Amino acid sequence: MSAPDVRAMFDRIAPRYDLANRVMSAGVDLWWRRRAVALLQPQWDERLLDLACGTGDCSREILRRQPGARLFGLDFAREMLRRYQPGACVQADALALPVRTGALDGAICAFGLRNVADLPQALFELARALRPGGRLLVLEFFRSGRRLAVDGLARLLGKLVSGDRAAYEYLFASIRSFHSTGEMVDLLQGAGFGDVAVRPLFPQGIATIVKGVRA
Repeated sequence: MSAPDVRAMFDRIAPRYDLANRVMSAGVDLWWRRRAVALLQPQWDERLLDLACGTGDCSREILRRQPGARLFGLDFAREMLRRYQPGACVQADALALPVRTGALDGAICAFGLRNVADLPQALFELARALRPGGRLLVLEFFRSGRRLAVDGLARLLGKLVSGDRAAYEYLFASIRSFHSTGEMVDLLQGAGFGDVAVRPLFPQGIATIVKGVRA
């Protein structure tokens, strides 16, 4: 699916996107995001990016933990941003972040990188935007056979709740074709990140957090 098609798809499903996420994960997706934000460790006055922010689940958790963070959300789907609640937000592409080099102290991306057209370029762009020592937290469904048993049910629930069969067929196909955690570690290291750590999450490592520090 081309980038314009993916953008249009997210615009279509935006009105029921959060509800579909809650139903498909039985609400566990909110706990996954809380764990990722806890590992980001947002600090007072830090410049933080919520990449592929959607309606702002991670952003709200960041500001709950640290109201003094200088946070902005970025997404390429306008209809998602219309529903984004906390702080400032901007419509832009992950391949061309609208920030100067070394401007960010930290960045988080939850369930968004597998929709990027050029993942290595997106990681290089994040490395450019982060200062040395800046943290990147990626929360994703990486390719894993352990998750296939639940994919069918979740895909069915997503289609029923959203009313958009094609969108959720694409989203689950994107999981099957995405990188493994080991491949993601290699890509992060190649983009200039060190201290890369992997943390599988309950239940059964369905979702995983990968953290890297800008060298």
